[in-house]
Amino acid sequence: MMEITLFYGVVGLVLASAAAVVLLRNLVHAGLWLIVCFLGVACLFLMLQSDLLFAIQLTIYAGAIPILLLFVLMLTREVMNVEQRAHSRMWPLGLGTALAFLVVALPRTEGIGFASAVPPAPADLTERIGRGFLGEYVLPFEVASLLLLAALAGAIYLARAERTTASENRIETPTEDKIGRDTASVLADRSDVAV
Repeated sequence: MMEITLFYGVVGLVLASAAAVVLLRNLVHAGLWLIVCFLGVACLFLMLQSDLLFAIQLTIYAGAIPILLLFVLMLTREVMNVEQRAHSRMWPLGLGTALAFLVVALPRTEGIGFASAVPPAPADLTERIGRGFLGEYVLPFEVASLLLLAALAGAIYLARAERTTASENRIETPTEDKIGRDTASVLADRSDVAV
């Protein structure tokens, strides 16, 4: 009974944090809730006794990817702009798609029962997953890493371009102290010439 209560608590946390990711206006806060969502999914893997997937979820998805996303968000200066729309106008389409998925998926889960105990993981599960990562599925992982690297490089470029434009538009006005020193040096040069 305790395990089922814990399972439903973690599922509730995952669903609530996923909803927060989608519904929050502040993108940085949404990125932080994404970390909570990924941690909840890692807990679900741990409950299923899948140690390798738990470790992968914890280190890569709950660790590296959200931090990279937060860096990208913070490097683009328009994140905190109040005037910019934070919500999509396409939310009715997304809601309709989600409801259509539920209408199709729920009848298919009718005959599925919940097991009272989690079956033990196969002994060679870690080896099979490792071979899959280094064999059949290596290309999708490399493409995903290149996309994340390109997103980070693009954010850095955009942040630098905004700073360069702002510094080019700034007009440097001399201060009184600088004017005073320039005038004094001119007068000193003239007095040397006059003598």
